[in-house]
Amino acid sequence: MNGLLPAESQNQMTSDIQSMLLQFHQDIVNGDWSNAWSLLSARKRRQALAETGYQGWISNQHSLGEYLDPSGLNVSIQNTSPSTGVAQVMVTGMTYSPPGKSPCAWDGVTWVKYESGAWHYDPGYSTTPQREAVWKPRFAELLGGQCVTS
Repeated sequence: MNGLLPAESQNQMTSDIQSMLLQFHQDIVNGDWSNAWSLLSARKRRQALAETGYQGWISNQHSLGEYLDPSGLNVSIQNTSPSTGVAQVMVTGMTYSPPGKSPCAWDGVTWVKYESGAWHYDPGYSTTPQREAVWKPRFAELLGGQCVTS
């Protein structure tokens, strides 16, 4: 029983998630804000609107996209939750190269959510109270966390 997850193999899920995350990050690099926004989960869009508004979200993403290279993005699924439709994934292969600093591997754990028949990006420890309790103290393990803390 797949619950809220798609009825597909682990390999197909991995491929679909990797394609979506690569598209999201390429959209951020290219400044295609509306397409990147559409790839976020509904709850992540609601959270972003409540916290910073759409323009604030764009501003935050723009500062990342200027220095990100997502071309080598690779995904492995760490676990899935049929009851929520969420998959925890490990992302590797991206680099972040801000001026005046050494390039950093933009790797780490993040989340995706299956909703409306497709995978959507559901990033960040602050997305749910349960996730925050586990992952806020482990920030450096999250996607990009080791780049922003160093």
